[in-house]
Amino acid sequence: MIYYVVVSFAATLGSLWFLKRAGQAGLARVMAIDIALVTITCGFIGARLMHVFYEEPAFYAAHPWQVLAFWYGGFVYLGGVGGALLGAAFFCDWRKEPFWVWADLAAPPAALAYAIGRVGCFLNGCCYGTHCDLPWAVQMHGDLRHPTQLYAFLWDGILAWLLLLVEPRLSKSPGALFGAWLAIHGCGRLLMEHFRDDPRGPLLAGQSISSWLSGALITAGTVLLARRLVPRLQSH
Repeated sequence: MIYYVVVSFAATLGSLWFLKRAGQAGLARVMAIDIALVTITCGFIGARLMHVFYEEPAFYAAHPWQVLAFWYGGFVYLGGVGGALLGAAFFCDWRKEPFWVWADLAAPPAALAYAIGRVGCFLNGCCYGTHCDLPWAVQMHGDLRHPTQLYAFLWDGILAWLLLLVEPRLSKSPGALFGAWLAIHGCGRLLMEHFRDDPRGPLLAGQSISSWLSGALITAGTVLLARRLVPRLQSH
């Protein structure tokens, strides 16, 4: 239960900050609310479906109604990222809204919400790390382990602050700030994957699917950032 309380708080705080940033940018708050709701809903569905179809397909094939029993847990964060991005992109296209402008506004709140959400993982005992002999090791699942959830909390908490620092310099290149978030967040997630010890689903070429998806985030974010910044630099 504590996990859902923390995650709900993270989503609410992130959404409120997103709405505030939209107002400061002179954009319609009603549209911001719509985008936030679409993003949260599609992110929830994407995170659940990735768990169902990748991590536990045999179980849900035998117990299909359990797909709806989300209160027992079973979400994959990177599936949520994919669902949220697709939902927001299609919605913005349908409403003729500038997707990259909205994406840039969402980047710092997304980093903060993710950081807070990982506190929920820590309190819930999921997403735990490998054995650790360092002073900050935590007792979890019968062993002293790396607090991977707190590593992620620190990484994206600092990332939210860094994005605010560089935002003025990137504001004339819509999509650049979002690209920076994708790339740096992906690096942190890839690093965290190295220390994870909880069940990760089937491996692909010796790596978890989350590691591969993190690499995709890094690549996509770097390409987006470069494509947005290079034309601007050339114009100077």
